[in-house]
Amino acid sequence: MCRIALDVGACGVGINHKHLTERHVREAHRHGLEVRAWNPDTREEMLAAIEKGVDGVSSNRPDILLLVSAGEI
Repeated sequence: MCRIALDVGACGVGINHKHLTERHVREAHRHGLEVRAWNPDTREEMLAAIEKGVDGVSSNRPDILLLVSAGEI
């Protein structure tokens, strides 16, 4: 994953939250890449991605994501 991203000059990688692991995040960060989790749509899925150390989250539910990121839910 990191090799391909670096070879094409990417500054980060996007990983589906269902397949995201802390190891992915550590490896990407070690190579200077940002990690974005995509499409966690429930509070629990969002928190799980955030707890793994991602740099950002893309979701179909920005309303929930805003509340989660603000610590309101």
